[in-house]
Amino acid sequence: MASQEQKKVLSRKVTDLIDRLPPLPDTIRELRKTAANPNVRFSHIAPVLKKDPPLCADLLHLVNSAYFGVNHSVDTIDEALRIFGVEPLINFVTLTFSENVIRQKFASLSNINAYFEHSRKISKAATIVAKKARNSRKVQDFISTAGLLHDIGRLVILIAQDKGVFELAGTSYESLLAVIETEEDIAGMNHCTAGAHICQKWGLSPLLQETIQNHHTPLEGGIHREPGYIFLAHFCTFDEISDMMLATVLPAESIAGMGLSPDKLVAARKEYRKTVA
Repeated sequence: MASQEQKKVLSRKVTDLIDRLPPLPDTIRELRKTAANPNVRFSHIAPVLKKDPPLCADLLHLVNSAYFGVNHSVDTIDEALRIFGVEPLINFVTLTFSENVIRQKFASLSNINAYFEHSRKISKAATIVAKKARNSRKVQDFISTAGLLHDIGRLVILIAQDKGVFELAGTSYESLLAVIETEEDIAGMNHCTAGAHICQKWGLSPLLQETIQNHHTPLEGGIHREPGYIFLAHFCTFDEISDMMLATVLPAESIAGMGLSPDKLVAARKEYRKTVA
């Protein structure tokens, strides 16, 4: 266990690293502010988007990819936006920015791609779990974004500790809790809190901050549905645990409070495995 002085030094280092991360670009801030209007129209979004030519190029490239299956060439931002949708666009530009920041600022981690692979697995599994809980597509999109960003705080803490490797958590409830307990013993701050601070710095929603803050402790102070989906997603990606262990990783009443059941959770893992296969 680190001394109080060592904790203070490392905590200041973590805070300093977060402070030195670049802010969210003006274009993305304006896009998020415009999209927050419940009466937003595509005609409100397009002029803001056109202020950032590289972002427009990325959007057109993606909309014309096989993923969208459009049977003709999409050449205008207005059409691309109608195909893509406002909410997915905001998530796309935010995540593109965050990935670029991570690749630039945390390049000293020799296996940074392991971080992205882990984040994408959790994002996919959590989205499926949220779907099994009969959440709307909007909520599923939110969970997808939260899954991609949930471990960003771990990168900051690893860099602060001068570690060169991204480390995966274990495959048990206890090992997931041990990760944050160890971080708090060493740095006086865990990666959930650090990640929430990063989201706050970037002006991301309070719900996203809360989801990242509680993704290892979804039952603390009551049942937190969104962090719960991220938490359960970890176990859906583990091959080492049985369906019975998966179905009982949290108390039955807690799983029910998230709109799930043991059977739905097992079905979510089966669908995840089928998807990644």
